[in-house]
Amino acid sequence: MEHNISIIELISLELYLGSISFIIGTLFFIIILQKLRLKKIKILLYTILQIISSIIITSIIHIIWNPHYDIMFSFIFLPNIIAEVITISSLLFIIKNIVSKLTIHLKDKKMPTETSDDILKWIRLE
Repeated sequence: MEHNISIIELISLELYLGSISFIIGTLFFIIILQKLRLKKIKILLYTILQIISSIIITSIIHIIWNPHYDIMFSFIFLPNIIAEVITISSLLFIIKNIVSKLTIHLKDKKMPTETSDDILKWIRLE
């Protein structure tokens, strides 16, 4: 028997089932970001990005999950745990490697004031 469910109902079900996992994952992510000594606005933006991406990945995992296996392990919603691990590790990799190097690279370069060609080279980080 096949049941039709809207995407909003699916997301609300995932938020209900994975509420404990979302809270624990978000608190863990905030603690790690505070140890990186980021500004509070950046911590807030990265946390919002983490929550949204975790919800999207949880929805994808829930849709492709084999229905013959249980998706709950006690109070733990398994697709959410998988999504939290993926999003937290990928966002930390991006923050530590890509964003920090780009910020350091931009701080080292002085903005030219002479010609438009120099400004274009500065923008392209050449």
